Amino acid sequence: MNDRDTIINLRKKNYSVEEIKAILDSKEHNISQKTIYNILKEEGFSKLPRRTKKSKSQLSPAQIPADKSITLDFDTQENSKVHRQV
Repeated sequence: MNDRDTIINLRKKNYSVEEIKAILDSKEHNISQKTIYNILKEEGFSKLPRRTKKSKSQLSPAQIPADKSITLDFDTQENSKVHRQV
């Protein structure tokens, strides 16, 4: 699925331009809000009406995967040294 299809699918779920941008940014897609707006305009989507907090809360939250953490090993000599500047 390309970026254009992703943008269209997210708008069909009533995501705003800002929300779409946040989701694309989390997937490391560098697309401006203006470009997203232009794509939606070309596809015939109008601006979303102002939404209440309740209607915003009914959207499914964006799934942003977290970076994996690493295990720290404090038993090795290399990791336990304290480095000081003199």
